[in-house]
Amino acid sequence: MNITLNPYSISGIILVVTCSILVLLIIIYGKTKAHRLWALFNVSVGIWGVGTILTGQAGTETIAFIGWRCGFAGVIFIPILFYHVVSSFCQLERRKVISFAYLQGFLFFFLNTTDSFVKDLRFIFDSIYYPIANQPFFVSFVIIWVILVLWGHIELFRFCKKAKGNKRNQGLYLFLAMAIGFSGGSMNFLPMFGIDLYPWGNFAISIYVAIATYAMLRHSLMDIEVIIKKTLVYSGLISIITIIYIIVIYLLERFFCIAIGYKSVTLTIAIIALFAIMFIPLKNKIQYALDKYFFKGTIDQIEREKELLGTELERSERLKSVAALAAGMAHEIKNPLTSIKTFIEYLDDKDNDPEFRKKFKSIVPKEIDKITSIINQLLGYSRAEKIKTEKRDMHLILDYVLDLYNSTLISKKIKLHKEYNSSNSVIMCDDNQIKQVFINIVLNCVEAMQKGGNLTVKTQDVNNELEISVHDDGAGIPKDKIKHIFDPFYTTKEKGTGLGLFVVHQIIDNNDGKIAIDSDLNRGTVVKVRFTLSSS
Repeated sequence: MNITLNPYSISGIILVVTCSILVLLIIIYGKTKAHRLWALFNVSVGIWGVGTILTGQAGTETIAFIGWRCGFAGVIFIPILFYHVVSSFCQLERRKVISFAYLQGFLFFFLNTTDSFVKDLRFIFDSIYYPIANQPFFVSFVIIWVILVLWGHIELFRFCKKAKGNKRNQGLYLFLAMAIGFSGGSMNFLPMFGIDLYPWGNFAISIYVAIATYAMLRHSLMDIEVIIKKTLVYSGLISIITIIYIIVIYLLERFFCIAIGYKSVTLTIAIIALFAIMFIPLKNKIQYALDKYFFKGTIDQIEREKELLGTELERSERLKSVAALAAGMAHEIKNPLTSIKTFIEYLDDKDNDPEFRKKFKSIVPKEIDKITSIINQLLGYSRAEKIKTEKRDMHLILDYVLDLYNSTLISKKIKLHKEYNSSNSVIMCDDNQIKQVFINIVLNCVEAMQKGGNLTVKTQDVNNELEISVHDDGAGIPKDKIKHIFDPFYTTKEKGTGLGLFVVHQIIDNNDGKIAIDSDLNRGTVVKVRFTLSSS
């Protein structure tokens, strides 16, 4: 008997492909026990799809038995895993029911390998060897199967009535997808009990997969966050459309061959050409629908929105910086102004007091210098001068800074160690700004080593970047304070303004670099700065 590809086996092919995609997404992005259960549920559905392919293509009863037993191996666990997934999703305590479900599942799984489960087949629809439900164990299996499926849907329905927000949306999508899938899948049982309706419902199981996948991508079904690119969606979409087109063309070719009895190569080519012409418009229509309803805009629109959002975010960050600077400036300037004001108020009364005049001459200039220092650093940050980037040798910049403070290092009993391990040290930068950066870093290291110590400056190549690390073995910084180290006016020093490292961070950022600080109390601090290497 000649058995050809029929709708039943085609439904199995589609089911295997769609289930494989869904399982892959769950494995990649799922993290919890509930996610693993859902992955196993879809694996069981996919196993049923494999069985459908085998039985739909079986040319003998022996092969058909293999196909049905393969398919039933998945079908047996589908309602069990479904109920388990629902219990986990709805956070229900159903251990006894779940334990019983798995126990009977393994029993039927064993019976599926014997004639006690399915013994006889009959050839129906002129294409499929179908099981006959004349065994008590099989009938019992179907009854329990239906009860578990209905019970799971009832539990899910109750959950949806009580849940709110996105969790309710997830529950509704899961209920809808499962209801469609099980409604279609249960039609496979009808011919087994003598009701000869072609099992077209097998296609509905793939609709479940489509809805579940959409809900996962769009509404984080089962709390799975999937980050995908539009190009990936379009590639998958085109692949699915192509597969469907190939199947449709094949079926039409077989239909004309059987119904009309033609064997014309020209007509076959014409049919293929017709569908090829229709392919592009259909693809564009579906892509437009995806853009409008799934991604909420075309690629160009989303890119423009991304640019606007980036500009808005940058503006917001600048406003936050200005607010922090204003607040810090008010706080830092207030104290010296208070001191100056106090002295001025007593100036008339104590003008002839030598002690007062001595304090006045000592304290007021220092307070004014402090205000001047803060304003100069703020001006340095706020100045909108365009940086002049040129090719510069980082080793020469480091040597300049270290030579500048060589006498200071000697007087502070600090030993300098230079380890230039980078063969190429040329970067694009503003020479003066980068000198300012490392002057600030070296001064911080010197201040941290009040009792002397070792200062190590090291360079090395890291992934086409030049990494400069400056390591001191001074007092160190507490871990909880490192995250604030680049904030304006934040300082761990008694007399610091808290603007030095803030300005350093801004300069490095303007020169397309990166900076990171790691430190431990009483073990020292390591400052790492990276720039992209340039050809020398």
